[in-house]
Amino acid sequence: MQQNQILKHHELKAQHSPSKYRKALAESASKSDGKYMKSIKLPVKTTNIDHKLVHNEHNRIFSMKEGGLLYYVINLHLLGFNFYSSYEQSNIARNLKHIRESESDFIDRFNNIDAQSFELFTFDLSKLLALFSSSPRNTNFTTDNIINRTCQFLNSGKKIAIDSGRIYDLIVQFSKEAVDIYDNWNNFCSDEGVELFDKIFVKAGVPSLKNVRDKMKVVKPISSSIVYDTDMLSIIDGYDEDVAIYQVVSQKMRKIRLSGEKPTANTIEDLITTQNSNAISWVLGTGLKYFQSEKVSTIAEDLECGEVIANKIRDAARSIKSSEMFDIPSYNKYRTSIGMVINSWVTQYVKRLLEIESTISTIDVIEFPDDYFDENNIYASKILSFCKTNAMQLNDLQSFVISDVKAAHESINRLSGLANELPTRQDLINFNNMQVGLGRLSGMISEINHKVKQVIENIKDPAEIRKFENLSIKEPSWLKFDKLNRFSSGCVDFDKDINQLADGFNFALERQKAHYLKITNFLSEIGKKDLYHEFYKLKPLKHPSLEKFDKKELVARYVLEKFMRYAKRTQSNDVCKIISEASVQCGFFHKRKANKIFLSRISKPIFKYGYDKGKSGTEYLVSSKHNVFDFVDLLESKLHDYQPCQQIDEYAKLMLISMIYMLKIEPIKNCDQVPPELCWLDDKVLEYISVDYRIKKATSLPYVDGATIISMFGYYSAYMRGVSNTLFRKEFTKRYPFSEDGRNHLVIRGKTGTFKFKKGFLSGDQNKEAFSLFQIIGFDDVKTYQCSDAINMLKNTPKAYLQSPHLKKIIECIPHKFCLSQSDIDKNKEYDGVPVYNVSKEKSFVKISKEVLNDLVIPRAYKDILLGAIDKTYELGSYGMHYVSKYKMNSVLKNGQLKASYEHIDSWLELAIPYKQYYEKSKLPVPYEDKIIAFDIGEYNLGYAVFNIRDKSLLESGRVPTSVGNIAVHKADKYRGYIQPKQKYSQKTQNIVENARNNAVKTVASIIDSLSSKYKAFPIIESEMAGSNGEISKIISQLGDMYGFSPIEAHKNKKKNHFYGANEWRIEGYTVEGKDLVLYPARQSSNYATSQICSSCERNPVSDIYDHFNKGDKVKVENGFVMLPNGTKLKLVTNINSLWNDKQISQQARLHAQKNRRLPFNYFVKDGEYSQTQVIDYIKKQISRANDSVQIKDSSKSRYYCAYENCGFEIHSEENAAINQGRKFLIKIDEFNE
Repeated sequence: MQQNQILKHHELKAQHSPSKYRKALAESASKSDGKYMKSIKLPVKTTNIDHKLVHNEHNRIFSMKEGGLLYYVINLHLLGFNFYSSYEQSNIARNLKHIRESESDFIDRFNNIDAQSFELFTFDLSKLLALFSSSPRNTNFTTDNIINRTCQFLNSGKKIAIDSGRIYDLIVQFSKEAVDIYDNWNNFCSDEGVELFDKIFVKAGVPSLKNVRDKMKVVKPISSSIVYDTDMLSIIDGYDEDVAIYQVVSQKMRKIRLSGEKPTANTIEDLITTQNSNAISWVLGTGLKYFQSEKVSTIAEDLECGEVIANKIRDAARSIKSSEMFDIPSYNKYRTSIGMVINSWVTQYVKRLLEIESTISTIDVIEFPDDYFDENNIYASKILSFCKTNAMQLNDLQSFVISDVKAAHESINRLSGLANELPTRQDLINFNNMQVGLGRLSGMISEINHKVKQVIENIKDPAEIRKFENLSIKEPSWLKFDKLNRFSSGCVDFDKDINQLADGFNFALERQKAHYLKITNFLSEIGKKDLYHEFYKLKPLKHPSLEKFDKKELVARYVLEKFMRYAKRTQSNDVCKIISEASVQCGFFHKRKANKIFLSRISKPIFKYGYDKGKSGTEYLVSSKHNVFDFVDLLESKLHDYQPCQQIDEYAKLMLISMIYMLKIEPIKNCDQVPPELCWLDDKVLEYISVDYRIKKATSLPYVDGATIISMFGYYSAYMRGVSNTLFRKEFTKRYPFSEDGRNHLVIRGKTGTFKFKKGFLSGDQNKEAFSLFQIIGFDDVKTYQCSDAINMLKNTPKAYLQSPHLKKIIECIPHKFCLSQSDIDKNKEYDGVPVYNVSKEKSFVKISKEVLNDLVIPRAYKDILLGAIDKTYELGSYGMHYVSKYKMNSVLKNGQLKASYEHIDSWLELAIPYKQYYEKSKLPVPYEDKIIAFDIGEYNLGYAVFNIRDKSLLESGRVPTSVGNIAVHKADKYRGYIQPKQKYSQKTQNIVENARNNAVKTVASIIDSLSSKYKAFPIIESEMAGSNGEISKIISQLGDMYGFSPIEAHKNKKKNHFYGANEWRIEGYTVEGKDLVLYPARQSSNYATSQICSSCERNPVSDIYDHFNKGDKVKVENGFVMLPNGTKLKLVTNINSLWNDKQISQQARLHAQKNRRLPFNYFVKDGEYSQTQVIDYIKKQISRANDSVQIKDSSKSRYYCAYENCGFEIHSEENAAINQGRKFLIKIDEFNE
């Protein structure tokens, strides 16, 4: 066993690559070879684009309003039509009655052939006919695939495993003959395939399938892919664009449930858009022209749907106008775009809806501990007061939520097709109300449990701890409810949105001032005019630590502290300058000091709250005799009376005035009973501002408390701050996707000018075939060619070489550029124009007009990928088109009114090219053996310990120095001290600290991966950090999300990014997508007391004191030792001799400091009797302490010293904790196995 090893991160990373470890782990989770989908986004050189036309065209395609293609498609579903992939399938659906009449004869004959085998099938004649109606995608035309597909369609389209019997023999014979006769699925899925089926099966006694097809009536319109379903729930009138898509999904889910099957995202997609969006192609192409031109009576007769529905279809079709932007013969070019928009949403929505459907029935009343309803229970009252709530509010909130759940349950039934009616807008509102209510209840319970945990951490008495532990509330899993996915059609009305936000801002500003006057008038009426007296009664000013200040100074410090904190939050120096000048004018600070506090933003606290445990003192006030409210009034008058030429930040001024209003009404907190009308909560407020349910409910009570009024008043400035993020931004962009099937082509054309092939560029044995192709085409390495002529000569390339690496080599030598062609290309036609090589799926050489060619701006790395499409190194997908428009915001805040507008400043075209890169599954072995490796994360070191999981033995332990302390902890501390002292809630949103934390997480993750790879051990990481540094806790929390089990999608994405990212090379512009991991690459274990236990003797001196002595007991210390009742001795040492006076202590400290040493723990604690708390404090200080040398960079608790007399073990604290962490996990495994 090796201990006390110190490994260097850079050496560890070089020898044991963390990226290779992650790759091996991720690919060992994969089941087979696969592919990565990536995409490149390339700007297109084009002329100026009319952004208004782009906007209108985008809305025409994706709008759910009348006139949009999406509106038209969704309306067909709501009117009761089913979509099918092909005309043959829709024909089968329309002739279903005739097919059912023939079905019984087929069943009898199949039973006569092989009853035993046929019992395994669930036969449906319509499904068997569908076998010959459409070709499968991405499936090779082989005997085995034909067998499997035929068995599947004999079994109602469901997969079945059968490999024997007479029926199976006929299927095998049929499949073998099909492969001999036909080359592909297209020929097989036709009348010829039906004839071959009859040839085999009719001889065996099965009726003719062709006769059934021949008797089917030919339905109109020809090639139609939709069929009217009289049994489907439909909506003829009352179309609601916000609910329509939800109604369509409900419609299809009900259809599937009635068929006896369970709905899935895939089956719903197939019913709405069909495979490859084939049905939408007909609907937007031939179908659109048909519906626009035919009479209502003809449509009704052809589709058998009645004239009312036919009229609705025609109206929807005629609402679509021709494109102003593109010369498009038909809109079916957009089938992929519309299909992708619907399918991407349906996949997520249906998955979430099915989860909610199974979860909502488990929601029940939460049982709160009885102690919360006992008015005499001081412990429960303390916790509830911390959370600013009471037992009645808890019960009211729960009953409020449960009533919402009942309403939402019925709504979910309608949304998921379990009811005999389609959902409405109210159903979405019901679910949202339930989700919000559950979130509030969850937040309340989490806050209570957090407070309980915090209180327990500061208590030493076990009896008291147990009483608080009983107050923890069990939080059921259903409490954290996921939201339903909202459908966005992508249409944006900038004018409407911006004007609505500006109106909300102006309303909040106006209402805030009126509400302020209303509250101040009320305070005057009830006689609360003495602000000093009222402020002195506020709870923060009643803390015992503040008794040294007199009343007037205390209030002054409290008020000035608020302005100091505001100065640190704002970015406006003009406003800060006004605050500084006012504080000097009122005599609180000298000018230099005021500028340092309010302008430089560097200062100690002016007022220290009771919870502030910092060691720094408070700022010195020049005089505390001045009236601080004169300062507030002076500041307010300065802000109101400023001249426009001063160039003050109007928004910062308004936010400061809001703060002054809030400050002046703060005495209302001292009022226990206030009329609820003072909340001034009306419909106008609720139109703009989302208000907490407690305030809504308070307005119905006879009285409310002053804190509720303060909460309501705070919503105005909170709303204005939120809106300002949008209204005061400088610029924003909008992307408009346009994916036109068959119109966007990637082509290669020659550059302008001449060139010569480099002599001998195809020399060598490896280039013999390429040189042969070079000669076949007619090239000569002596001649000079025009670039365009060279590309034109490539049309002499034999067909066999069109997708060869040899052609790729020749093209690379011709000066060329990639272009986008926005036109239909038929390789069998001759065009006049520029000769190009079409790189799209069907490789060909054609000529294209210059007018439709746009050059692409391509980096070198991307060019290699696009050239790789020639020889199929990469397979290009369907191209997507984006028009990107950039806009500039013009927001003016003047005289208390906000006016907002925007203007277009730039537009450009962007081509998105998806491509596939295939890979083989890694042959690397699974990177784990029968070992675990436990980690403990500290500020300057990461401790680790490796165990054999079989015999529980410790194999190795050590530590790796890290920069976590510098990267995250100290940067966060510095940021707190100098930028924003109160960071408890807002720090997560600060980019500086967040980036530092992310860097620290990446560093620690890299070390964990390298060590796991080195020892081939399964990692165990900490799950909680009781009482530790806040930044370290956040780092551990993020590592837990990255490595441990979590059902939350965001955490799964972290794992996917971390582990699959190692298998990619990235350039800016790539989008990488990987599969979800099917394993969780680490386990978490509680780190409770791991820093107190000695890893050598495995004893905990702190818990021994708690176990053997009660809180009120006196613990005897004799000769520097504590004798435990079991005969064990604990050594108590300190770094200060009990005989020294204060002068000697400082003298010794200076002497050691001169040698760069700390005072050593060489002195026994003075004999006598001590309390349990005092003994524990001595033990904690001596077992975890800093290194003796000041020059060693480490934390203040970097060394562990065992306190037991018969042990005396010494080790680094992180290494010690890691060993204990691993042992705790192994004990858990044993307990689980038992």
